[in-house]
Amino acid sequence: SVQAIGTFAGSTITMEGSNDGVNWSNLNDEAVPGNACSFTAAGFKGVLQTVKYIRPKVTGGNATGLKVVLINR
Repeated sequence: SVQAIGTFAGSTITMEGSNDGVNWSNLNDEAVPGNACSFTAAGFKGVLQTVKYIRPKVTGGNATGLKVVLINR
């Protein structure tokens, strides 16, 4: 699961994945497989794909102090 925490101030966090650490793609939301796993407010979501590398990408807004916590097995 992925947890996003903080004050977003118009920012979006999108979870990206890669198996080679070079080429990155949006990961899908487990609850809505056709949608990217992204946050515009604090919350929890699941990631559909299993990949070697996962990173958060922040775009837009003026957020500070955002935190992403990922639990994987």
